[in-house]
Amino acid sequence: MAQVRAFVIVGVLVVGAAAGIAVVLGKDSQRDAVVAGCPSEWPRADMTLPAVRDITLAVFNGTRAAGTAATVAAEFSNRGFQVRPTRKAPKPERVAEVAVLRHGPDAVGAAHVVDAYFLGKATREYQPDRRGTQIDVVIGEKFQALAQPTDVNIALADMGHPKVPPQTCVREV
Repeated sequence: MAQVRAFVIVGVLVVGAAAGIAVVLGKDSQRDAVVAGCPSEWPRADMTLPAVRDITLAVFNGTRAAGTAATVAAEFSNRGFQVRPTRKAPKPERVAEVAVLRHGPDAVGAAHVVDAYFLGKATREYQPDRRGTQIDVVIGEKFQALAQPTDVNIALADMGHPKVPPQTCVREV
């Protein structure tokens, strides 16, 4: 008789625990809270880190040295990036930094990967109205060389996750 009572009590506890878990999981609102807190007019950023073969670049020369863009574009291409043919920048500009990365919400994660090839020292110019995944890379005067694969991996680890740009929300995957 004591065994039957023990089995009944354990059975009731198991059913109660299962029901409690179902209620808690069913009412979980964390996922919806992120979306609900984001104004509808703000762009949704793709924060995923794509493989280099899925990243498209346009490389421009922001230095005084002729041929820099073509050299860097060839190096990116050799590392597996999709590189558009180099051309003159729409407006000539000189960049004092290592590099400038211009991108829109569709390429936030991709720009993070590209920045690792500059050891996190590129200046990112986020353009919220820009569409498409292409990243414009303007090579600057302080550029010396793209990082080696091991250094890229270390830079990615040091940089952590991509940061959500201002007035932008994370795109639901």
